[in-house]
Amino acid sequence: MPSLPFPILAVVTVAYCVLMALDLAFLLPHPYFFLSSKYGGYAAKNSRLGFIHTPAGINISFAAWFVSLALAASGMAPLSGLLVNFLLCYHFFISQRWTSLFRGYGAPGFISWWLGTALLLLHLAARFLPQEFSLTLLAIQTDFALIMFSAGLYKALAGYPKNEGMEYGMVNPMWGYLFRVFRRIRTNSIFYWTLNECAWTFEILAAVCMLIPSLRWVGGVMILLSFLLIVVLIRLGVLCEKVILCCFLFFPALPLPALRWFPQPTQAPIEFGASLAVVALCAYLIVRPLATLGLLINFVLKRPLYGKLQPALELFCNAFGVILWRVFTKEVVNFYIEIEAQEEDGTVIKLSGYPERRNRRFNHVGEAITVATIFTSLKYFNSRPEIFRDRLTRYAHSLASKTTKSLLFRYIKIEKEGFRFVDKPLICWTVELSSMTISEVELHPDCRKELKVSSNAAVECAAPGSYLPARI
Repeated sequence: MPSLPFPILAVVTVAYCVLMALDLAFLLPHPYFFLSSKYGGYAAKNSRLGFIHTPAGINISFAAWFVSLALAASGMAPLSGLLVNFLLCYHFFISQRWTSLFRGYGAPGFISWWLGTALLLLHLAARFLPQEFSLTLLAIQTDFALIMFSAGLYKALAGYPKNEGMEYGMVNPMWGYLFRVFRRIRTNSIFYWTLNECAWTFEILAAVCMLIPSLRWVGGVMILLSFLLIVVLIRLGVLCEKVILCCFLFFPALPLPALRWFPQPTQAPIEFGASLAVVALCAYLIVRPLATLGLLINFVLKRPLYGKLQPALELFCNAFGVILWRVFTKEVVNFYIEIEAQEEDGTVIKLSGYPERRNRRFNHVGEAITVATIFTSLKYFNSRPEIFRDRLTRYAHSLASKTTKSLLFRYIKIEKEGFRFVDKPLICWTVELSSMTISEVELHPDCRKELKVSSNAAVECAAPGSYLPARI
């Protein structure tokens, strides 16, 4: 069974709280990520716990969030602090995944919730169920291995082995820090091929190593090194740093000093809860791999599970945030959107100045996730245009000022032409704010064909939150 000395757990906890506080500080100037559409935000009007998505609710939530992180990092009340953090992460990052334009903050939000949950469970086990600490750690490590395995497999199916993957994000002004530099590199360069091959193979091999007791630390090192590279290439907030932190849960022999202000908790074993915890953890260790298998059957074989197993699968996965990571696959990052506002006096203002440092809104990874969520609905829900129209009008409402007459959204596809990357404008939508009507102008004769999914991994989905194809 795996082990983890408390000094490592304490250091990971403090580092997680610091990264979360930093993430929240970056999110703080952008309240529209969490506000209801009633207040010009990205959350649906009928969101659960609607008060939280009001200006006052957001202020109270963030204040409680910062306090909870301080309590956990200081060692004063790690359990209480991590519990409040878990509840807030779950609401904003998991329950809002399929209803908010923000999509639960995508991968950065998911990892924030996952690592926060893992630390809460480990601290609970260390305090109340010390005899089951190793079993708790095993469940967490298995879960992380399955996340990495599904991410690597998705990349393998989405075109990474054919050298169609990371390079699109790296040359994309919406995602890449150094997109101008990478656009100078030939499309068939060994540099891009190496990155793509390492991306999917490392994740699959690391996941396998994480499931083998003697090689768990090897899997952790592989993922750590991978994300150390990504952190300087792609605009992902502090996602990479948090994934790197997850890897420390696989390093039991790491010689870290004990934190003086974070003493090991006094054990208070709960005898009556031990059996229940063992049953719950063992059940999760069985169900979690089966859930991933079920999603892969939906996704790869394009077929539902038998009878009531399919709704049970979707209920479990949506409740526990189980997904197949689509992080940085071609269909997500091979385009960017130019956005312009036309004022009542005829002035045209460019809003989406991705390379401009002063443009804080469009330089935040949350905005890139939002834009990707809106416009990938053209691919994932091609036969249900009402989903795209609803998302686009809600987004336009959040961008508009009092003097804005209309908003223009121009879809720019990134393609490989010979040995270089080229931008191809496909279609332009205009949202009239007075009537919230949408008009469109085709900029390329094959724009409809170009907008459709083009890989085995990207198929039109039956509904948000499902990996079943639309037609089975």
